[in-house]
Amino acid sequence: MMRSYKIFGIKDGGAEQWVDTVSNAADGKAVHQAMKAQGYYDYIRCRDVLGGLRFEYNLKTGRKTA
Repeated sequence: MMRSYKIFGIKDGGAEQWVDTVSNAADGKAVHQAMKAQGYYDYIRCRDVLGGLRFEYNLKTGRKTA
């Protein structure tokens, strides 16, 4: 059984905005790179299917924040 992860973007300290759902690390990295290149969001946040936080990165500095 494959797990799914929801990818959210956060802009200007606002609410999470759903961006994509992925089921493996390669797809997650592709979404991360696309969001970083786009430059719209300040943070990327990944949650598992139950809503638990998996990680959060600051897209401007590249630092893991959670």
